[in-house]
Amino acid sequence: MSTSIFISRVNNFYFFLLCLYAFFIPTFNNFTTPIIILLLVLTIIDIKGLQKFWLTERNIIIIGLPLVFLLSSISLFYSQKFGAGTKLVFRILPLLLFPLILHKVSGLNNKQVKTVFRYFVFGCLLTICYSYLYVVYEAIDGSYKRLHLPENHLAYFLNRLTYQDLVSKNIVDHSIYFGAYVLLAFTIVKSNKELFTSKIRKSILYLFVVTLVLLTPVIIAISGLIVFTIFFIVQNRENKTNINRLKLLKTNALWSFIVFYLFVWKIQPHLEFIYVFNNLKYNLIIAGGISVSIALGQVAYSIYSFRRLKLCIVLVLCGFGILLIGLFIFPFDRNSHNLSNYTARMVNNYASVQVLKDHFLFGVGIGDVQDNLVSIYKELRFRKTQFNEHNQYLRFWLGSGVLTFLIFAFWLLKTMTKSVKYKNPLMICISFTLFLFCFTESVLVRQMGISFFIFFIFFLYYSQPLKARENEN
Repeated sequence: MSTSIFISRVNNFYFFLLCLYAFFIPTFNNFTTPIIILLLVLTIIDIKGLQKFWLTERNIIIIGLPLVFLLSSISLFYSQKFGAGTKLVFRILPLLLFPLILHKVSGLNNKQVKTVFRYFVFGCLLTICYSYLYVVYEAIDGSYKRLHLPENHLAYFLNRLTYQDLVSKNIVDHSIYFGAYVLLAFTIVKSNKELFTSKIRKSILYLFVVTLVLLTPVIIAISGLIVFTIFFIVQNRENKTNINRLKLLKTNALWSFIVFYLFVWKIQPHLEFIYVFNNLKYNLIIAGGISVSIALGQVAYSIYSFRRLKLCIVLVLCGFGILLIGLFIFPFDRNSHNLSNYTARMVNNYASVQVLKDHFLFGVGIGDVQDNLVSIYKELRFRKTQFNEHNQYLRFWLGSGVLTFLIFAFWLLKTMTKSVKYKNPLMICISFTLFLFCFTESVLVRQMGISFFIFFIFFLYYSQPLKARENEN
């Protein structure tokens, strides 16, 4: 058997594993780890492809996350909990592996790339249908009636259809993470019309929107608003007609409605299970939010430039820096706030900053982050001591220092700007969602986060033509 035939079979098996991996992300996420190992083996077998990779791919997008992994690993040496730190290092190993094992994606043709997308969409559909069917099964089974009073039966099922409860029986049992999956699947179906027939495509899109609303992921809805606004502006920047302005208005109106509807729902979560527009103040918030979003979208369409977009992203990071400085200077009184998702994250961020006061340059070591946070939580009498910092930027900083944070932030900035240059809606979606998500979750210390975001970022990056990737200036 000649080498070329052998490598061809290796590549075919590699493609099969990619499809399986994409399907398992939303369905059986715990199976993604052994597939990563198999992909690594196939990558090492193709020695010539590996050599070509080292010669052609040298830029911050490729080396950024391996540097983050290296610095995190070094922090083990000054981490008191070496065992716990070692487990976390193994958990973030994909930061090192994905840039390597996914370079073979550049050898896939367009049909194969779209097949991988289709399997991911199938995985999301299967998990969503399973979630709804499990609620139906519980209704038929009726065992819940032994646990709940009759007057609470309706409330029980309304609750099961929203927030974490909707996905509580799934492997990916976190509504915000699964919301990110749904948003990418929505973008895939929306931007690849050839994947499904028109009727099936519309049905899938409606199902995704309904599911996204029921999951109540405000940060993911904000990402959808930003992603579809940016992509529309980039795609139509040279054709600023009234028709296009109207299309942008409709896009902004839809996504801003979802954002502010979920926002007012989150203000008093699950008191009504769904918000039914019976509060004038909340109605004004929704109407005002939609109006402002539409106005900002039209202004952005008029003055958009790539330089201004980069400036806006940098300003968001600067705003985050100002918030950190404020937390450094001003004390936070937990007792003056009602505990909610928002105030809990303020406590998480405040505790993180208090730790950084004494460990600004090098952090506390990857294994000691949680213990240091718990000590601050106890001082604040914050009862949810199991909470982490809920901020990936702070997580890297706490674990291995300010240099790790800066490298990760620059890598993410570069990834986002490249996605806009490529005019790739999927890469815009995944990179901007990760950018926002990292402000509210430590997304890259969970398998369900790292197996999704980092996989698709590099899958989409390598699926771009080589000439586009070579121009990284």
